[in-house]
Amino acid sequence: MSGLLVSVLFSTKKELTPIIHEVEVLAQLFKSDDRPTRTLLGADASESRLDQLAVSGELGRFGFIHLATHGVIDQGVPARSAMILTQTGLPDPLEQALSHKPAFDGRLSVREIQRGWDLNAELVTLSACETALGRDAGGEGFVGFTQALLMSGARSVCLSLWKVDDTATALLMQRFYANLLGRRPGLTAPLPKAEALREAKAWLRELRRAEVLALIAELSGGIDRPKGAKARQPAEIADAIPPGGDNDHPYAPPHFWAAFVLAGDPD
Repeated sequence: MSGLLVSVLFSTKKELTPIIHEVEVLAQLFKSDDRPTRTLLGADASESRLDQLAVSGELGRFGFIHLATHGVIDQGVPARSAMILTQTGLPDPLEQALSHKPAFDGRLSVREIQRGWDLNAELVTLSACETALGRDAGGEGFVGFTQALLMSGARSVCLSLWKVDDTATALLMQRFYANLLGRRPGLTAPLPKAEALREAKAWLRELRRAEVLALIAELSGGIDRPKGAKARQPAEIADAIPPGGDNDHPYAPPHFWAAFVLAGDPD
């Protein structure tokens, strides 16, 4: 029950580097807490791999599921909203159909979660853009990922309300999970989920530029780095944050820290 599942979009594009670092650091954080950890990166971060885990029942044994990738929201038909996974190495759809197996397109949709996921997770985090959005269904809230995951057995979900900055999100998630696990200096015990997220937001918006640069340099140093991924250079690190003075707070605007919300059990 205490494992972590992380997934990242497979790409060599430079702008995805913070997502890879986010996954690496969270995996290391869970390992440091002696928790069984399953990390899916690169071509293994696929729709078919997640389907295998769901069908086998293994997905239901993870206490924390963290998906760091891109989200595409369809507010007209919420069931078609999807998390974009690797587009490489997908099985041939014709062969899948002839074998009476599902075809995969690299998109983990709300409909697939509703039909095939049976969870027992304390928390599912969709670290991507606009994953908390959907169609307003009145008293039932937004029909989309939130409803699908809670109805599939997640006790809490953490999702975003708008397009998020990758670097700010990586820092926020590192602090959020350190709070959840009680694995940062100053904590004597894990924080409840709602308090862990609130503190992480307050911490991010108060960071000074020099602190941000140091944290990003540390974050991009690489832990269990996949083959071919490289640490960012100083110029790339400086370019990853908003411009400003040496003593300002680059992530003070709510755009950077306020997007992620928690639904479900706050504890």
